[in-house]
This record gives sequence, structure tokens and C-alpha cells, in this order.
Amino acid sequence: SDGDTVSVPAGSCTWNSKLTLNKKISIIGAGIDNTIIDGHGFNAANGTNNWRISGFTFSSSSVTLAIQVGAARSSIGCRDFRIDNNKFIGYSQGIQVDGHSTGVIDHNQFLGNSGEGIYVFGDDELAWARDTGLGTDDFVFIEDNTFDNNGVQNLHVMLGNYGGRYVFRYNTVKETGGAFTAGMVDSHGYCHGSLDRGVRAYEIYENKLIRDVNGCCYGLFLRGGTGVVYNNTFDEAKGKFISAYGYTPIF
Repeated sequence: SDGDTVSVPAGSCTWNSKLTLNKKISIIGAGIDNTIIDGHGFNAANGTNNWRISGFTFSSSSVTLAIQVGAARSSIGCRDFRIDNNKFIGYSQGIQVDGHSTGVIDHNQFLGNSGEGIYVFGDDELAWARDTGLGTDDFVFIEDNTFDNNGVQNLHVMLGNYGGRYVFRYNTVKETGGAFTAGMVDSHGYCHGSLDRGVRAYEIYENKLIRDVNGCCYGLFLRGGTGVVYNNTFDEAKGKFISAYGYTPIF
């Protein structure tokens, strides 16, 4: 029932399809590397609010996505969710958030993801009819996470598009194993179709980005939307740091 906590014991199992979450409940594993799900993870149904997923390791080399939140371009989405203290290994996307959603993704580990660690999509053109809302809670907050490509060449660890709003703060992003990440933190622009809008708003601050490879790309790749960037640390003089639309680094 709404308000309950489901405790999942230690152990490993394979899920061949996603488990749909449609109630205001907390699903709590026994901790990272104790409760291990191989394959599919969770699908939070559109309009399901105030839920939490914590204490799991999700691992797959063939499944694209571990946790899906909300529905594409929905004005509803999922509100006030929390995804915390999990590990994601090998997915193209660890977490994808859709629609006009708000919540927190915190204290997770993303290792060796081949595409993006986190997608934040919004409600597309509807998002552009609202104010940016900078400084409010009308965002998806990504904070205190660790991203490590673990030797896998990937695209982004954070990607926003389709009217998405995100706050990316207090995270550590690392390149290791001789492979680069093409645009670690991305705010996508208007470039995927006549009705596909870019990111609406972003706040990016107090992150540490560690470039270990002389790759082609950027720590921050800002191609759309409006936002603020401040007090980030760019460690190691390899690769490029920031680009604001196009391919010319700001510094």
C-alpha cells in the first residue's frame, strides 16, 4: 500500500522484464553489491509520486536501461521521487527520466556505461511555455554521484533534452582506462527534429571532472537551454573543458 517499505534481501537474480512501480512506496535492497539485479530494473509508471529505490546493484551488458521514470513528453511525469545509493554497471543508460518530473538521484555509482549514465528529458514544447524556474525545486537533482567510464568509450554521463530541467551538483566524473567520454555533462539543443526542443534549464555547480584522456570533446557541452555554471573543478590538463554550442572551447 502507499507509504509501505518493501525490503529486498541480499542475493542475486536475473529479471527478464522491468518491474512496474505504481504506488508511493520505498523499495530498499540490502545495499550495493549485496542485492544484485542482472538485466532489467524498474519502470516507474507515469503519475506515480513520492517513491524511492535504494540499495541495489544493477548490472547488464545487453539491456539498454535499468530504471525508467515517467512517460515521454508527458506534462505529468513522476514527482518527488528518490533514487539513491545504487550501483549501475554496463547499461547504455542507467536512469532515464521523462515528462515534467521532479526528484533526486543521489549517492549512486555509474561504472562502464556505454552511452549515458543519466537522461533527463522533459515535456518538450510545454516546458518552454513555463519560466526557467532557476533556484526552485522544479528540477531533477543529480547530486553526490560518482561516474567512471571504467575503460569504456561513452557519450555523456549526464544528458538533458526535450525540455528537461536538471541540477547537476557535487558529483565526481572520471575517465579511466584510456577511453574518453564525449561531452561529460550535456545540455542538448534543438537538433533532433522539427518538434524536438532542447534542454529548458540547468544548474551545474560544485562538480569535479577528471579528464584522463586527450579526447575529442568536452567536460561540459552546453548546446541549448538557459542556466548557470559555477565552482566546478576541472582536473588534469587533458582534452577540452567547456563548449557553449558548437565546437569552440570557452577556456
